[in-house]
Amino acid sequence: MADFEKLICDIIELEGAVRVLSARTSEEALTIARRKLAEIEAALNEEAAEPVVETPEPVEKPIVVSEPVEEPIVVSEPVEVAVEPAYHDLRKLLTLNDKFMFRRELFDNNDEEFNATIDLLSAMHSLDEVEEYLYYDLAWDRENPTVVLFHEFVARAFNEEK
Repeated sequence: MADFEKLICDIIELEGAVRVLSARTSEEALTIARRKLAEIEAALNEEAAEPVVETPEPVEKPIVVSEPVEEPIVVSEPVEVAVEPAYHDLRKLLTLNDKFMFRRELFDNNDEEFNATIDLLSAMHSLDEVEEYLYYDLAWDRENPTVVLFHEFVARAFNEEK
């Protein structure tokens, strides 16, 4: 079960790195994404080494239409929507004390996770998206005083851009 939870955490971190890459390419985000992808592939290869019970392939049955379709199905052409990637410069608002406190209290002194999260949050489009990531993806406690300070810091960055 612990391997499964590790795999889920790796996938979440990979998703974060991919979000950062989609907004702007950075060597650090690219390195994180490649490392996480390699870890996921290794975990999947370990699972693939376990014996798998093969099930017979289902036999395809022909589709029989009893009544002709009266109205033609109209397929519209896809519409391309240009989405400007968001970027809120969270790093310029971080004081040295904030950086040390957040990294120590929220990221267990892991500078790599801290930087990846700051990059990911900087690329998000709305404060709602940030809150969803912090409280659901990272499962941070809303009542934790350091989490409250971190949320206020990010909210300030998003509000200053308006």
